[in-house]
Amino acid sequence: MQSEYQYFARVTAGLEQLVWQDIERRCDARLIGFGHRRIDFAYARTPAALLDLRGVDDIYVHVARLTGLDHTRASLARLTEKIAPMDLLPALEVCAAVRPISAAPTYRVTASHLGRRNYSRYDVESAVATALVGNLPWRFVLNDAEEQEPELDLRVLLEDDWALLGLRLGALPLHRRAYKVASRPGSLKPPVAYCMGLLAALAPGDVVLDPGCGAGTILVEAAALAPSGVVCGGDIDASALEAAQANLQAAGISAVLTELSAGFDPRRPEIASNAEQPIALLYQGDATDLRLADRTIDAVLSNLPWGKQVPAETDLAPLYRGILKTIERVLAPGGRAVLLTDQAEPMLAALEICPALHLASALQISLYGRHPTMYVLHTSGE
Repeated sequence: MQSEYQYFARVTAGLEQLVWQDIERRCDARLIGFGHRRIDFAYARTPAALLDLRGVDDIYVHVARLTGLDHTRASLARLTEKIAPMDLLPALEVCAAVRPISAAPTYRVTASHLGRRNYSRYDVESAVATALVGNLPWRFVLNDAEEQEPELDLRVLLEDDWALLGLRLGALPLHRRAYKVASRPGSLKPPVAYCMGLLAALAPGDVVLDPGCGAGTILVEAAALAPSGVVCGGDIDASALEAAQANLQAAGISAVLTELSAGFDPRRPEIASNAEQPIALLYQGDATDLRLADRTIDAVLSNLPWGKQVPAETDLAPLYRGILKTIERVLAPGGRAVLLTDQAEPMLAALEICPALHLASALQISLYGRHPTMYVLHTSGE
């Protein structure tokens, strides 16, 4: 049996419990506790499996928890004293089990803190780098250096009177998906899109719709939860569909641009796929006036227009009413919808005119400096 190591995952604020449920389902891990945007857990199996977790922003191998720190600049000296004799080799060996690391790797320090302090995160990063000089044959690089991504990232999280240190398990942050070869303004963070799929309880064979798919992030993440299904993405902007097709194909998913005829049924036998990866259907169209046949969609996932990063070209109230009426029409009995927005008033007003859509739950998160809500809707099973 392998030794049990301690890790911490960084997640989007508000999604800690949901992401832990996914980690617990997929890995034989033991929960230690939760923190701000953090899940602490122990895991005894090969760490490579942790790099496949899609709901986390990143995974770090636990190095140490240092106490006796406060808001004063004197804490910087105490931090240096505590880190100088620290043995980072056990954490380095865990990282080396999943990727090659050179004998004298480059590294950076990434620090953040909660609450007011008389020093900045840059002061913390400098103090840690100073403490490690001569400790290990590592080569420190600045966060803003215009050079290749360093091999190692040492994370320092300061909360209250303590600091948590960890070494990034992977070479790159897990939220930075390789398939994102094209992007659009307002594009959703992939782990958040994946968590929307978790809330929708996506299953193999599901037909999933994003009526405003943008660069296709939700479609790719839905595909991970609905193998052998069909993911449908629409957007009124043709350039968005081009970006979505590029990202889907980079993820290894067959993406077909099609025109929807009236009453189009994505469940048709010639469309359904028996492969492990679903097929993606992309179409140009208005989210308020889809040509999809009634009751043909198992789940709708959508990052609704907020009118913030991408200015809305119309009043959000009638737009939301049109989108939700369309969702109500196309969802199959027992269907689910997860809609993300920080515009509660037009969202709840639109729900009032859609009697077949029932608000099952609402989960507020922190994203892009705002606090949007994931609205989970269900239809009856009749």
